[in-house]
Amino acid sequence: MSMANVTPSQTVGPFFDRQLLWPDGGTILFPAHGGERITLTGRVFDGNGAPVVDALFETWQADASGKLLAGGEGARPYGYGRVVTGADGSYTIHTVIPGSFKGQGGE
Repeated sequence: MSMANVTPSQTVGPFFDRQLLWPDGGTILFPAHGGERITLTGRVFDGNGAPVVDALFETWQADASGKLLAGGEGARPYGYGRVVTGADGSYTIHTVIPGSFKGQGGE
């Protein structure tokens, strides 16, 4: 297995507070349960190829119809996920395949 592109080097940090995490932060929430469910997995490595433990991984996406939804459940917005990497640098996100997103200009 080979990596397509290496992310440019950065300093370690910024550091985060564990209270930013949700118990099921890897499950992306939407108000309706439409769309095909998928699981995304990956790993984060440092510049020397060692796994990065406790990297904060965030994702924000459109729903299955391509809409960025307002609102959420409590303090957690729809379409947003937040997890940390494990001991091997891995993360898992459970979500739906997002629909085609059109920006303000319709593109």
